[in-house]
Amino acid sequence: MASTQTAQLLNDLNNSGLQTSNPPVYNAILGLIQTVDGLSTDLQTQINLLAPGGVGVIPNNVTGFIAIFTNANVILSWDSQGAGFSYEIRLGSVWQTSTYITTTIASSIPLNPPLVGTYTYLIKVIGPTGNFSTTAIPVTFTIPALGPISLTATNLSNNLLFSWNAPSSTFIIDHYIFTRNGTVIGTVNSTFFVYQELVAGTYTYSVQAVDIAGNITPLTAGSTIVMTIPAPQNFTSSGTITDTTFNGTKTNCITEGSPTKLLAPVNSTETWTDHFVNNSWTKIQDQITAGYPIYIQPNKNTATYVKIFDFGSSFANQIINITYSTNIITAAVALGFVIAWSPDNITYTSIPAGTGAFISNTFRYIKVTITFTPTLTTSLIELTNLTVNLSTSISMDSGVASAVSTDAGGTVVAFSKTFLVPPAIVFTTQSPQPIYPVFQSVTTTQFQILVFDSSGNRISATVGWHARGLL
Repeated sequence: MASTQTAQLLNDLNNSGLQTSNPPVYNAILGLIQTVDGLSTDLQTQINLLAPGGVGVIPNNVTGFIAIFTNANVILSWDSQGAGFSYEIRLGSVWQTSTYITTTIASSIPLNPPLVGTYTYLIKVIGPTGNFSTTAIPVTFTIPALGPISLTATNLSNNLLFSWNAPSSTFIIDHYIFTRNGTVIGTVNSTFFVYQELVAGTYTYSVQAVDIAGNITPLTAGSTIVMTIPAPQNFTSSGTITDTTFNGTKTNCITEGSPTKLLAPVNSTETWTDHFVNNSWTKIQDQITAGYPIYIQPNKNTATYVKIFDFGSSFANQIINITYSTNIITAAVALGFVIAWSPDNITYTSIPAGTGAFISNTFRYIKVTITFTPTLTTSLIELTNLTVNLSTSISMDSGVASAVSTDAGGTVVAFSKTFLVPPAIVFTTQSPQPIYPVFQSVTTTQFQILVFDSSGNRISATVGWHARGLL
C-alpha cells in the first residue's frame, strides 16, 4: 500500500501537466514513484522544476576541469555534459566578484599566454533552460619566472662576440634585449650578438629574454658582463688639444696657481664678508671648529666647466677620447662628462655621456661639459689637465688591376673604401719579364695605374695592388 507521501507525489505528477507536455519525463517519474514507495522530496522538487512554468533542471557541476600548457598558450579543458549545455568561465577565486572571461559550448578554451604569477579560473555549467550549476569549480595554475641567462663574451680586435643560453620558459622566447651601460644597443631573435667598440674604456653589457607573453628575465650577475676594452689597433692620431688655461665657462669653480688648475666645487661669488656672515662665523677659528679647515669650504652642491675645442678644420669618422688628471684636496668628487660636436660652433649634437665616443659626422668643434658632484660639503678637487684626442682608423684595401696601355692617363681603379686622405699604394707583379707599374692621380676614392716594360714602353698587364690609409 502506497504511503501518504507517494499518493501526494502521484497527485502532484498528474496535476503537473507533464503527461501532455513531456510524456517521456512523465512516464519516467511515474515509474520511479510506482517502484519506490516514499521517495524523498528531491523528486518533488524535480517535478516542480520540470512542470510547465517551472524553472528547469539544475545541471550537474563540471568535472575534469584542468589547465594544459603549450609553448604558445594555456588551454582550459573539462568534461563535456553533452548537447544543450554551455559553460561560463571567470577569472578569480569568488564567483560573484570574479572577472567574466567567456561563455562557450565547447569543452575547452585557449587563453593568451599570461604574465608570471598565479591564476585561478572558475567554471559553471549552464543548462538547457538557463540554470547554472550550483558550484563554481576552480582550477589554479602558476606561471613561473623565466630561468637564468649565462652571458659570455670574446674580444676579437675590438669586435665583441656575445653568446648566451636560451632560458627555461613556459612560453616561446620572442626576442632578447641587449644593453650597453644601461642603453639598448640591439634587439635580436638569436642567442648571439656582435658589437664593435671603437673607444677604449670599461663597459657593462647585459642581455634579457622576453617571451611572447611579455615576461622578461631579471638582470643578474650571470646575464651581465663588465669588460675593459683597450684602444683599437690600426688607429692613428688626427689631432690633440690640451686645455692649459681653463678659460672655459665656469660655474661654482675657479682657477688658481701656476700652472693653472681648476678648483671645484666652490662658491665663486661670495666675498670674504659674505663667507663669514652667511655661515654665522665671526673669526677663522669658528670655521675650523665647524669642520672646514680650508677657507673656501663649505662648497656648493655641484659645479660645471664647459670648454669648446676648435680643431681648425673639418673631420669625420673620428674616435674622441678625453683624458684628464685630478688631485683630491678633501673627500671625493664625482666627475661626469658629456661630449658634443658641431660643424659651425652654433649647433651642437650631444652624444652618450662618457669620456669617449665615435663620431661619423663631419665636425670641427668639440664641446666638453664636466659636472663636479661632491660626496660631502667638504669635498674639493683640482683638475690639472684636460685633453681631447682625435684618432682615426688606418685601413687596408687591395685588389687586382687590369692596366690597359691605351687608357688615356692610365687605367682608373676604384677603391672599395673611401679614405680620409689619399692612401699609400704598393704593387705586386707575377710577370716572368720585368714590368714596372706606377700610379698617379691618387684620390680618396680611386687611382690611375700605368705599366711599363724594361724598355720604357707602356704595356697592358695585370697587377696586384694594396692601399693603406686613414678612414
